[in-house]
Amino acid sequence: MDVTAGIVSGCLTYPIIVRSLHLLSQSLWIHSGIPVVSPALGLLSVSTSNCLASSIAAKFRDYVSNESKPVDTQILAYSTITNCILTRTALKQNFRSVLPSNLVLPGSFAKQRVTIKSPKVSRGKKVFIQVIGKKYGCHHCGIKVSQYVADHIPPTKFFKELQNYKGLNLKTSRFLRLMFQLPLQPTPQALKDFHIQNLYPQCQRCSNRQGGFVSNRNFPHMFRKQAIVRHQFGFHLYFVFFPSYFALEYLLINIKQSLDYYREM
Repeated sequence: MDVTAGIVSGCLTYPIIVRSLHLLSQSLWIHSGIPVVSPALGLLSVSTSNCLASSIAAKFRDYVSNESKPVDTQILAYSTITNCILTRTALKQNFRSVLPSNLVLPGSFAKQRVTIKSPKVSRGKKVFIQVIGKKYGCHHCGIKVSQYVADHIPPTKFFKELQNYKGLNLKTSRFLRLMFQLPLQPTPQALKDFHIQNLYPQCQRCSNRQGGFVSNRNFPHMFRKQAIVRHQFGFHLYFVFFPSYFALEYLLINIKQSLDYYREM
């Protein structure tokens, strides 16, 4: 009964901690579109949440059972690593998914895309966007709706400005391609030639917000804090908490008892 109470407390506190760090990331201008860095920051958020939730669960278990003992830091470290691995493998969640999205970049839930060479979208590609949306939801906020907008990344206005922008050097072009998740080109001239966009499923709410943001800004000013959006309230797979601390604790106790038993024989 006491372990059950600890597991329940962990399952309740874990999503609260994850959501709190999500809101903190938005205020610090941290989002899932930052190349290379965002998976590391997402992993930090998941591991911190797991560590805190497991500690609270262990303390609440001891409180219910009227015991007073410190949290085993070694087991806590192993359980945090185990939970991060399970989040990535069993739940198939990218660590960047826990971070807010940027409206002008591929969102936190952008797992599949359709590549196009002109802003016009064919009927077949629109249908395929609906299929992707039903599977993964809106690529910016994660919500699942009945009908999705085919979101152009980069947004078409910025895409056209990029094609005519004279201030692009090789370093900036390479960085923008990483941000927009566009293929890197082998030659310097091709790197500066932006002629490909990606399509992602987007809900109408995020589409309206993106339209309002893009219409009032030009390309050099597209990376603003106002473009960062939180995920919709509701259940996300990354809210699932694994009670690895109790499982590892039980396992280690039984191993120790078995070893002591054989030593006494």
